Amino acid sequence: MSDINTFRLYYDKFLAACDSLEDCGSWPLEDLGEMDAWLANDMSCLIIRLIFADGVIRQEEVDFLNSALGFNYTVEELADVYATCGDKINHFLEEELPEDIVMLDKFDPILAGYFRQMLGILAQLVITSDNEVVQKEKDTAEKLLSMIQFEL
Repeated sequence: MSDINTFRLYYDKFLAACDSLEDCGSWPLEDLGEMDAWLANDMSCLIIRLIFADGVIRQEEVDFLNSALGFNYTVEELADVYATCGDKINHFLEEELPEDIVMLDKFDPILAGYFRQMLGILAQLVITSDNEVVQKEKDTAEKLLSMIQFEL
């Protein structure tokens, strides 16, 4: 099984767990919206930030993002997204992602741990997706993951 397929397996199980929390009323659906969408935003921001960590966007990285989360970006579209929203993405990752993890811990500590692991898997997969890992990507991944108390 390829790495992306392994991630997709974890992601599908994670989505099912999110649905279960919503179904039993453990997630404040009316206040926060659907849990899987809320957390997919976290994953999207992490992937996009790591894609741009080395200052170069490659087709393989965009293909990874599209495959992992079901998007359909082109290189140009993703470059436009980052040009327009890069500051917001960076702010979100540094300020809100750690708070999201703390909140998720309150709802379901096991699921929060699982989410941390998925983010770690995502980080590793995205920085290796273009077969060219540079130190800036590693440093960025380590910084982002340390904010959620996960070590690569």
